[in-house]
Amino acid sequence: MHKLGLLFALALAALVLPGESRTPLDVAKKYKCTHFLAVVSAANATSVLSDPSLSATVLVFKNSGLDNLLEKWRVSRSVLLADTVLLQELLLYHILPSPMKTSTLVRKSPLATLQPGQTITARRTFSGRVQLRGTAPDSNTIVSNRDHSAGKSIVHLVDEVLYFNIPSTNTFKSFSSHYKGRVLSTTVPVIIDIPAKPTGVGMVLTHGEGGRIDTEGLPQYAHYFAAAGITVVRFACTSVPYQNFRNDVYHAVLNNATMLWPETKNITKWILSGRSDGARGATEIAYRALTGLGTNMTSPIHDGVRNDDIGDPWTANNAGLKPINASLVRGVLSFSYPLLGEDGKTDIRSVPLINITQPLMFISGTQDPYMTRNLTEWRNIMTHLASNDTTFHYVPNVAHLLEWDSGHDMPDAAIQAYLNAADAVDWVMRVAGAA
Repeated sequence: MHKLGLLFALALAALVLPGESRTPLDVAKKYKCTHFLAVVSAANATSVLSDPSLSATVLVFKNSGLDNLLEKWRVSRSVLLADTVLLQELLLYHILPSPMKTSTLVRKSPLATLQPGQTITARRTFSGRVQLRGTAPDSNTIVSNRDHSAGKSIVHLVDEVLYFNIPSTNTFKSFSSHYKGRVLSTTVPVIIDIPAKPTGVGMVLTHGEGGRIDTEGLPQYAHYFAAAGITVVRFACTSVPYQNFRNDVYHAVLNNATMLWPETKNITKWILSGRSDGARGATEIAYRALTGLGTNMTSPIHDGVRNDDIGDPWTANNAGLKPINASLVRGVLSFSYPLLGEDGKTDIRSVPLINITQPLMFISGTQDPYMTRNLTEWRNIMTHLASNDTTFHYVPNVAHLLEWDSGHDMPDAAIQAYLNAADAVDWVMRVAGAA
């Protein structure tokens, strides 16, 4: 990600050849595609796309296409245009490395783009029009104005902005889970997202109540961090609906990752992460790493800050779990931490959050009632945090699950946009000591 600007320039510069005078930007200007021109400018690509010797296929999206994308992703135009990295990736995804008319696009589909590892597909509809599809499930567009000569390039006007999914290499694991010494009939599914160039940093990631290993944005988070060189171990725990049982499963996953699984056992820098109740599990395991003890969630804590969650206290010999080396856990990254319960007053999930000293990062929606319903209580708890390294990032206009509509996650690129805005990778690498 940090080298993207150089790669972006090199990828485009390689296509520049001696040639004619008309350029892709001339076509964009002729058809008043001002939003495309704004993206090109913000991505620092004006000089290349206005070079008459550029030899490529350029997909120019209409103004309505970017407007539709902003509405779909629920981000403002100013926020998107400020994200140079994402804009360069989107722009590279709209450029093919050789000039092709639409008939050639369909014949040669799938088509490589200048965005590394990403392709688009082309087909003819029943009405004879050419449809292009990105790798994201809901990314597609019609070529509405085709085959414009632009120097040595060919330009097609498309109705919508295309975007892509982020690939990764997965390894699957599973193991039996325990509760009060009893082996459950089900197993814990685990997926390890292995980066192409590992940095020696690992992350454990899990879902919230009622989630699964492939929901709540977990695959997108895992792919995003794996693309930055972070090995991500994500798991699901849906067998027993008790938070303390889920905490024990989280503990067992970290034990296996650091002691057993060959893909991860040599990693010595770990970030614990989760979404909603999964974030509570991450904080509990960070506390266990510090103290060797578990949290008795039925006990009150100091200075009047309460925790009314019900559960069984963890004990050192519970389910055969091994102690966690405190030096392994470098920080906790919480997505939609559910600090406040249903009424926002009596059910305060502050234990063991206020007691852990590792660096903390919170990413939450501005409309999340579990964080914003009782701001006085939230500010009170913030004054009691033992950690002296806390970072907060709020995603505008989204609620608790960082999704737009119930059951519908954001596309990869939209999730990438708010993770970029939060500088999440930089935070992970800094607190892990790998920056």
